[in-house]
Amino acid sequence: MSTVLTKKQMSEEDTKLHFITPAITSKWNSKKITMETKITDGRVNVKGNLTRRESPKRVDYLLYLSDNKPIAVVEAKDNNHSVSFGLQQSMTYGKKPLTRRERAENIQKKDIFSKYSGAAKEVLETLLVKYMDLGIKEIEKTEILKLSDFAKFGAPSKIAKLFGGNNEYKAAVLELKDDLYEDEVG
Repeated sequence: MSTVLTKKQMSEEDTKLHFITPAITSKWNSKKITMETKITDGRVNVKGNLTRRESPKRVDYLLYLSDNKPIAVVEAKDNNHSVSFGLQQSMTYGKKPLTRRERAENIQKKDIFSKYSGAAKEVLETLLVKYMDLGIKEIEKTEILKLSDFAKFGAPSKIAKLFGGNNEYKAAVLELKDDLYEDEVG
């Protein structure tokens, strides 16, 4: 019996149906397989006061050793993508999410504050410490500058002037946020 489509014409779903699912189920208990399984809630994008959650990440197949113990991710691709494309995607899924502390430590290693000097650099370093405790949404609020940690720098308006103004301060905080989350894949 011939197929309706050639391998080159098959979509990812066709490839899964005709090749991948049969190969997996021939060696793996089908009761220990889930498909199109959500593995993240989706990245949160923050821009000013607006937040938007992207679509959750889903894997094509998740194989389980036992209940609640996933052991393998299988990513399917159509014939228009190379194997390395799916491999890179699977490797990203397998990464353990970083904690806020780990993200902050990565920033400290990179020394991204080197373009700032004096008090402006200290403000960003203090924001990084507050991020570890409070999270990204809190350090994006200018009200954070009213905390006692920032008192030595003066009022929030004076702190903004250390960066050249309110817009420049906000741009520095946005850059910090982008650096903290640069490892995330959408």
